[in-house]
Parts: sequence; structure tokens; C-alpha cells
Amino acid sequence: MTGALVIAIAGSGSVGTAAKPDERAAESSRTALVAGSRVPVGRACSSARRAVRYYQDRVRHWTQKMGTRPATHLSPSGRSCPRYLARVLRGKAAARRRAYLRWHAYHFEWWKWLPDKFARVGACETGYGRRPGSWTWDSGTYVSAFGIYRPAYNQFSRWLGLPTWDDPGRRTPREQFIVARAIQARFGWGAWGCGSA
Repeated sequence: MTGALVIAIAGSGSVGTAAKPDERAAESSRTALVAGSRVPVGRACSSARRAVRYYQDRVRHWTQKMGTRPATHLSPSGRSCPRYLARVLRGKAAARRRAYLRWHAYHFEWWKWLPDKFARVGACETGYGRRPGSWTWDSGTYVSAFGIYRPAYNQFSRWLGLPTWDDPGRRTPREQFIVARAIQARFGWGAWGCGSA
């Protein structure tokens, strides 16, 4: 009699207490701690997946603006929640944006780095007052804001490892200045009709 009572008590006790931890485990598996509050895991994971797609797009955007092809990104696989991947991509997107801003300042903010003599020659050659003319200047024979003879521009840009004028894409002000500086170093200011500007 005593043995049966112990089994019955142990059995009823284990059944009664086992239900509560299981319920808590199930509840905790359905929610996750996100930004200091409890959010259902399904919603948190769908937000993380949207964030992964968004930050992959931002990385691609800033990379393409610099004229380079972005690397292929990993996408979340399986049923795992990609919160960590979203954080990593957010950092990469911010780094690519900073890199783009540095690249843009180096290549396009010509008023900060263009020597005054080159600015005067460019302004005279392409006819825009004291500032260099359009950085897309192309009369057919002469190209760039410095009015360089097209075959000469293409020859010097190939020699310097830069895109030629006829290659697809745009020629940045920095690239045009590098070509003009190389021509000036080789032939002097006499290479331009406005070399005395």
C-alpha cells in the first residue's frame, strides 16, 4: 500500500509540474527580446529578413555609384533568423557610404584640388568664364573640360591606366586632370591654345 501511494504521488506530481515549464518554454520560443521588449519571433525574423534585403541594396547602391561591381551577397538560408547578418550588412552599408563620400570628394570636388593654372586653361578652352567648362565637353575633335585632342586623350589615358574618353561610363574631373597634367608634363603649356591663360 505504501509503495503504491509513493508512485501515485510521484506520478501526479511530475504530471502537474511538467506542464508549466513546457508552456513557458513554448511561450519563450515564440517570443524574442528585441529592443528591450518581447516581440513574436516570426515578426522579429521577418523584420530581420527585410533589413537584410535593404542593407544588401544599400551596399550595392554605394558600390555601383563608384563605378564598380558589387560582390555577391550571402542571403539567409534555412529557417534561422538573420538578425546577425542584418547587423553585419548594416555596418557594411555604412562603410560603403563613407567610402563613396571619400571617393566622390577625391574625384568630383575639383574646386578643392584643381590648380589655378589648370582651372584658367580649362575655362578658356571650353569657354566658361573663370571656371572649367563642362566635365562632359565633347566637340567631336576635342574632349574634356581641358579641350584635349581626342586621340591624344585616349592615348595618354591608356598609358596612365585610365578609361579612354570613348570607353563607356563617365570620366571624372580627377581623371581628366590626371590626363591633362600628363600632357602638360610632356609637351608644356604649348599643347593648348589657351596655354598662356
